[in-house]
Amino acid sequence: MFTIDIRNILATLFEMSTTDEARRVMDYNDDGSHEVNAMIITVHASVSDFSKEVDKEKQTTVYVMYAGLHSIFCALASDADGNYRGFENIPHTEWENTSNHDSCWRSDGLSFFPKLFFDMAKEVNPNKPPGELDSYTSLGGMGKSVVKHTKVVLERQRDGYHKNVLMVK
Repeated sequence: MFTIDIRNILATLFEMSTTDEARRVMDYNDDGSHEVNAMIITVHASVSDFSKEVDKEKQTTVYVMYAGLHSIFCALASDADGNYRGFENIPHTEWENTSNHDSCWRSDGLSFFPKLFFDMAKEVNPNKPPGELDSYTSLGGMGKSVVKHTKVVLERQRDGYHKNVLMVK
């Protein structure tokens, strides 16, 4: 069966949403913050092994945010207790900045997906090669909207490159 890598789908959606704002250099306020338009996409992923030896499935939902000038952030939708949270309930400290560069946001910014897959595969069946497990990825989750346009306040870190999320509106 043909498959499409979720990273390609997300990159295409983010590229289609790019506005003139995303093409300009960001001017930060005196406190190092800047409010930008953002697009958050909900991705649901599962890995399973329902063989005779193992009957196990691992599911997770992750939010992927494209903000401002090619900044990619991600955050898990579930908290430490496994409870589902809408993106507006994710503490700002849990948004991980994975890329900020216009030439590598597609690769570096979305590179957490393979690690997520391999971690889930190891949890499902550490004795089976991940490629032999069933995996499924879809946009959306828990009956929520797939794409959300919002505003986010970013703060430049000391290195001048990475950013922190201060607030998702």
